[in-house]
Amino acid sequence: MTKEEELKSFSEDQLKEIAQKEGLNVIPKTFKKKDLIKYLEGVLTLKQIKSYEEEYFEKEIERDIHIHEKIKERGIKKKIEENSEITIDRKEIIYELMKNDSNISKTIVEAIADDLHEEIPSGSKIEYYENMSDRLLKTLDEIFIKRKEDRSGRYFEYLTANWLWKKYSKEGASDIKFRQKIPSVGEIDIVLYKNIFEDEEVPFVIAECKDKKTVKIEDIDRWLVNSSRIIKRYGEEMIEYSGKKIIAFSNAVLYSYFFSSSGFTQGIIDRLTNDPDIENGVYTVKKRYTQKFQVELYLIDVRDKQFKVIYHP
Repeated sequence: MTKEEELKSFSEDQLKEIAQKEGLNVIPKTFKKKDLIKYLEGVLTLKQIKSYEEEYFEKEIERDIHIHEKIKERGIKKKIEENSEITIDRKEIIYELMKNDSNISKTIVEAIADDLHEEIPSGSKIEYYENMSDRLLKTLDEIFIKRKEDRSGRYFEYLTANWLWKKYSKEGASDIKFRQKIPSVGEIDIVLYKNIFEDEEVPFVIAECKDKKTVKIEDIDRWLVNSSRIIKRYGEEMIEYSGKKIIAFSNAVLYSYFFSSSGFTQGIIDRLTNDPDIENGVYTVKKRYTQKFQVELYLIDVRDKQFKVIYHP
């Protein structure tokens, strides 16, 4: 990967901070992200860029742990307060969820329950829903029946994750994670893992989700960079198996999705179709001289309760 491609993954604020550390004490007001990237290309080696990536990744991990603890603390307090306030028609909601039961994955329901600090529901059929708390039932109703939005974008992620899980659970998906931090890559909204050997898992489907915000070219650039980094990293993942070191993801293919609740402009489509490394929706990622990995790219427009494939191999 070139220095320019690596630098694109940083935010504009991070690039400004790095530029100042590297001697650009006063950043011109006219400087945009592309200008910062051009400046840093000239003063940094690829090794130095990767060092900055690790530094910022560690900072994000520390920040996220702190935020997670605060959210968890507030969530427990909020749960106590809300439990006395929530009034719902349980029978009506259970009836609606039962009608849509075949379209709602229990794996995703468990993830939602975990986020809400609620007990994982047990049982089957109607008993499964009757065992849920009012708060969990109400949340499922808002996500899958009423298709409501929330400020954090979580509802949209759960909705798209449910769609992905239904599609790929039959193809070997073994686990799903939300807002997953991957070393040397960053945070990915949704990651589906597959067991390669015994308990060893590698990502084979990733997704970025943009809820009610315009998708920009830089969002697509970051998505492509992250896809490239993941396929390179796990394409050469060495796993101990039967006493030998083997490559886990030989001839690897990664399925990479970008979901938007506001659609995609023609400029976004052109960004992909005009890229020399992308042909018919397949992004060829090169490593060294002979190694090539492939990423299948999908743009999905999620509007009017429909998942419309806009771009794909």
